[in-house]
Amino acid sequence: MLGKIVFKAVLVFLTLTGGEHDAHDVSAAHGQPGSVQWGQTVMRETALRYSDAEIIDYRYDGSFQLPSGQTEERFKLWLRGQGREFGVKVVLRIKEDAQRMDEILFTETAD
Repeated sequence: MLGKIVFKAVLVFLTLTGGEHDAHDVSAAHGQPGSVQWGQTVMRETALRYSDAEIIDYRYDGSFQLPSGQTEERFKLWLRGQGREFGVKVVLRIKEDAQRMDEILFTETAD
């Protein structure tokens, strides 16, 4: 229950603030910066993948242009569940011209 409340609170925060904007942010549909649009996607996908854990912290690490023409959006989330706390680095690869996610990568970390 608390995990769902935290998850919803973070989504509301992301929607209202938009966070720091990088010059390389991908402009998203409806005028949202890439960090907000893709942050919501990251939160949703992480909650689905780690359904037994709650998201307790979130950080946007930036937007990076790849030689392939894709944009990579990087995030770090901190989760609590299954008797432990752990980090998850999430990388979204986005086809810039179509504004669609091509790939999402999850990597668990100890820090």
